[in-house]
Amino acid sequence: MPRLKQDQETARSLAASPPEAAGQAAPERTARDDLVRLASHDALTGLANRWLYQRTLDAALASGEPFAVLFLDLDDFKLVNDGFGHAPVTGC
Repeated sequence: MPRLKQDQETARSLAASPPEAAGQAAPERTARDDLVRLASHDALTGLANRWLYQRTLDAALASGEPFAVLFLDLDDFKLVNDGFGHAPVTGC
C-alpha cells in the first residue's frame, strides 16, 4: 500500500474512533490529533489537502444545506518563484 494511502487510512480510523474507546489517555489525544492533521493538511503550506477537501465537500453535500466552493488559480506563479527564488516560498 502506498505511504500516502496508508497515512490517510490511519487518519480515517483514528478520526472515526474516540481515544477513550481505545483506552487512550489525554496525552495520546494530542498525538492522535497530530496524526489527523498530518494526514489532512499539506506540510509545506498548512492548507487542507485533497482528502480533507473531499471529506468536507461530501459532508456539505450530504447536509442538504447551501454552501459555496471557492477555487483560486494563481496564474504565472512560476514568475514569483523565479523572481524571488524558491527559498522564501518553500522555506528551504
